[in-house]
Amino acid sequence: MALSIPPHIANANVAGAAARYKWNSEIGLKFYAAKDQNVRLYKAVDEADFRSKFGLGVAITEWIVWRFQGLADVSDALRRVEAAWAAMTTPRAATGLKLVMSHDDDREPVAGALELALCNLGDLVQEYAEGSIYLAEIVVKQAMLARHLMPDKKAFDDWLAAIVRQMAQSRPRNAKYDRRTGVYDYAHEPPLSRESFGAEFRVDDPAAQDVFLKSLDPRENPYLG
Repeated sequence: MALSIPPHIANANVAGAAARYKWNSEIGLKFYAAKDQNVRLYKAVDEADFRSKFGLGVAITEWIVWRFQGLADVSDALRRVEAAWAAMTTPRAATGLKLVMSHDDDREPVAGALELALCNLGDLVQEYAEGSIYLAEIVVKQAMLARHLMPDKKAFDDWLAAIVRQMAQSRPRNAKYDRRTGVYDYAHEPPLSRESFGAEFRVDDPAAQDVFLKSLDPRENPYLG
C-alpha cells in the first residue's frame, strides 16, 4: 500500500511549506547527539507503555516526512515509515532501516534534516526491537527535531501535548523497568495501529493493525522483511 497523508497533518497545512528554519552542521549535530533535550517531555512520554512510545516516535516521523512533501522526493522515506508501522507488531517485519548520517556537513536544509529524521527512525526501530527502556529518549529527540522544522509549531505542539497526555491515560506504563539490564519485555502489550495516533490518541480494535499488515506488499517496499 502507499501511505497517504493523515488528516491531522494535512489540516495543519505544513506539507510543502518553505524551509525557513535555520540549518547547518552544528544544528544537525545538536539534534542528533545532544542528551536530555527536553526532560519534562521525556518524563511525560515515559508515562505511557512501551508500544505507545514507539508508535508516537513513528507518528512524529510522519510529521517530518509529510512536511517535506513537495520539497523533496519522500517516496523512500514513506516506505521506511510504512515498514516502521509494520514493526509495531513484530520488529523483524522491518529490515534495513538503520541509516548512517552523511559526512557531508554542507548538505542543504531539506536533505540534511530529512536524513537526520530517518536516522532517528532507524534508531527508534532498533531500540524498540531490543526492548530498550530508554526508548523515550529517541522519541523526544525526534520530537525536538520535528518542532524545529515545522512552519507552524503550535499545530505540532498541540497535537503532541494531547497525544502524550492521552497515551498516559489510556495506555499507562504499569511496570517498573529493570535498570540493571536496560531491557523490557513488551510482548504482552497489544499492538497499536497508525490510526491510533491521529488528531487524538485512541486504542483501536486490534484488527485494525492486522488489516494494515495484510495490505502490505514486500515486493513494493524493500524495507519489509
